[in-house]
Amino acid sequence: MPKLSNSLSPDSFVNKTKVEDKIPQFHLSCKKGDIAENVILSGDPQRIELFSNFLDEISWSYRGRGFVLFTGKCRKINLTLASTGIGAPSTAIVIEELANVGAKNFIRVGTTGAIQPFIEIGDFVLPIACYKGEGTSKYYVPPEYPAVATYDLFNLLVKHVYEYSLKNKINYHVGIVATNDAFYRETPDLLAKLANLNILSLDMETSILFTIGSVKRLSVSSLLYVNGNLIKGREPFIDASRISKNVWRDIFNIVVNVFEEHTSL
Repeated sequence: MPKLSNSLSPDSFVNKTKVEDKIPQFHLSCKKGDIAENVILSGDPQRIELFSNFLDEISWSYRGRGFVLFTGKCRKINLTLASTGIGAPSTAIVIEELANVGAKNFIRVGTTGAIQPFIEIGDFVLPIACYKGEGTSKYYVPPEYPAVATYDLFNLLVKHVYEYSLKNKINYHVGIVATNDAFYRETPDLLAKLANLNILSLDMETSILFTIGSVKRLSVSSLLYVNGNLIKGREPFIDASRISKNVWRDIFNIVVNVFEEHTSL
């Protein structure tokens, strides 16, 4: 049986955070020059495939390990689209690897389950901060550290959603959401606890985006579409396939508007 060593120091191990210009990132196979500064993140690879149809041109793409990515141009900006998969661990990998090769501004576009009676399916939720119920952020920060959106990007997102809401008569809500790891352990006790803290809704990715954004000085925000309400008597969830492609196109255009204005600041 090999003898266990008790003399290994941190210098004995590979530093996985080191970036080499010519070496592709381990999971996403991207190098510097492949990825735009502006990134739309979404959990669902099919949603990223849909968004790719809205690009004016595509210069780079990747499909592997369950991830789908495109880089291209939309109107006046370069834009990367990236699926994260479900949950904080894979989302953290995507953010880390994209930031390693030049991404700076991230907006998550996804779905969320409401836990307040005044929120309806089809509303938008704009998280200003997150309750960190997932386990990945503890590897980055202590539990007291807040998970918050970046001020400038968040303000632009609110502005453009507000303008969209006036034209299209949709409701949006600004506040705190909760991110957790266990979709099927969102028990009635947990939901009541979170709702009584005035948390608006639940997702599985936003808090790690906000946490890494603060730690790595990235600009981050999140635009969530309400596809269910977990209060008894409401429709719990609608499948993402039932959400109109026109809705996703509108959301995509809102985010591009935000990036365009943010780039010009």
